Amino acid sequence: MATCILTDHQRGEVFEQLESEMPAAFFKSVGYTAIATLLGGAFAGQAGERATQILSRWPGARLGSMLWLMDAGLFAPVAEVRSTVTDMSNLAAREMIPVGNHDEVLLPGGGEHRLENTYRADGIKIGIEALQRLSELSETWDVEVPWDAQADPISS
Repeated sequence: MATCILTDHQRGEVFEQLESEMPAAFFKSVGYTAIATLLGGAFAGQAGERATQILSRWPGARLGSMLWLMDAGLFAPVAEVRSTVTDMSNLAAREMIPVGNHDEVLLPGGGEHRLENTYRADGIKIGIEALQRLSELSETWDVEVPWDAQADPISS
């Protein structure tokens, strides 16, 4: 998740102007970054003595991370949670106004969801070289492929 409204390469004067031009967005990004760093760092021991030892040995190891999974079924029936998330997503997509030159609103994951549906219906298009390489690897690792590895991909 991006916790800042600008990417790392956009630092400098532009970033410093945000405080006065867009104070709410600026302070939200500072808050999101602080919480993400706190959670990822605290659970990974980022500020402890062990972290100092690791940092002295591996200077690039300066960040922690955390993956947080919750069982939605502990709070409500899973089907109800799924239905509510779908309803809320549909409502947001219907009521939000597209920004800039976009003609639709897509929530996070919307594009990927659309691609997944397309791939499931039509398959994933890959180049001939990749297909040939996968066929070679299937032989090397003795793994069956769901296509005829000996057939000419252009004529089949």
